[in-house]
Amino acid sequence: MCRVDKILIFIVFLTIGLNGILFQMLMTRRILATFYGNELSIGIILSCWLLSIAIGSYFAGDYTKEGKTKNMFVFSFALLSFLAPISVFFSYYLRKFSDVHVGEIVTFYNIFFPILLLITPFCFLHGFQFISGVNFFFII
Repeated sequence: MCRVDKILIFIVFLTIGLNGILFQMLMTRRILATFYGNELSIGIILSCWLLSIAIGSYFAGDYTKEGKTKNMFVFSFALLSFLAPISVFFSYYLRKFSDVHVGEIVTFYNIFFPILLLITPFCFLHGFQFISGVNFFFII
């Protein structure tokens, strides 16, 4: 592998990491603003985040054994570029979707299901993308 390939792969992994960090910061801020920033909402955000990434990584490990690593790695980048803005757009309507009114104490179910639907697609693909990228790195 030449020096240019190593630099390009480093840039790709840096982009994956920055994308995940920016999305996590933005979505955590939006969700905490919607659900008034209590400890329950923080715990649900982090658990959904980590569980979705773990499930995506698990499926990527199984899928990349079939030899479709390069195509899925490129496809995951394209799909992630569409999922991030869509998730951020729907985060602005999270309060209406979860039926939370101003000053109301939010229940577990009013927090859990909207967060799960909002965060899971991006996080699943993010975990899938990282494992696909690592396998793609070892193929090159």
